[in-house]
Amino acid sequence: MPSNKFYLKNLFILLFIIPQCVACSFSPAAKQPSGDTVKTQADLSMGDRTSNPIAILETIPSTQTDISSGLFPEPGAINSSGYLIVPNIPAPEQPSLGGGIIQDGPFVFDLHLYREPLFSADPIAPSLYSDIEGIGVYAVWKYQGPDVADPVAIYWGNEPNLSVLLSQEKYLQAGIKQGDGDGRNGGLILPESNRVGDVIRVVLKVDTAHDTYGAVLIFILGENDEHELVPVDITVQALHAG
Repeated sequence: MPSNKFYLKNLFILLFIIPQCVACSFSPAAKQPSGDTVKTQADLSMGDRTSNPIAILETIPSTQTDISSGLFPEPGAINSSGYLIVPNIPAPEQPSLGGGIIQDGPFVFDLHLYREPLFSADPIAPSLYSDIEGIGVYAVWKYQGPDVADPVAIYWGNEPNLSVLLSQEKYLQAGIKQGDGDGRNGGLILPESNRVGDVIRVVLKVDTAHDTYGAVLIFILGENDEHELVPVDITVQALHAG
């Protein structure tokens, strides 16, 4: 017959050893993935950015998606790299550097930065011009509401200097229908005066007769080891967000 010591030993294991092992397996430290460290927004403070420059190309980008209200496009509207597909704008195949898909009213917007070597300050064609070497912007919208016969204007640019996208003037004449989508895919254009630490706000905006909708791609100009400008802390939000 087992002795009292046997029972006491097993009771100690049940009360102390097993609970500690379970707690360790679910602790925050145990859940951290191995491999490269992901830089957070706190890590990329201005002090860190000037003393130890970090390029977004060297970190794992974060994306933001807000499609909770149920108006997100039907299955198959996203390509294999996670970009919203619209009729007239080829979606990138390259992974995103940061950005996301977000909804504002009856419109779904996709604003992402991505890497494409053809984009350059000295491009082989004017359409491939970019102020930051090798960086492009995919900025598109898709409409998920009832048909609107009134004029609709599409604006694009860096705040506060927005201009009408001339390629989409047809919506000024014909209005907009459910399922319509368009936008811009091209190089990243910066404000005329810019420097490390500047906050850049790239806007895609839709003006209807009843309201204005849009999304804002926000990032900070950082610097890499070659003292070249690079986008860091990339986020996206609805135009009407807080």
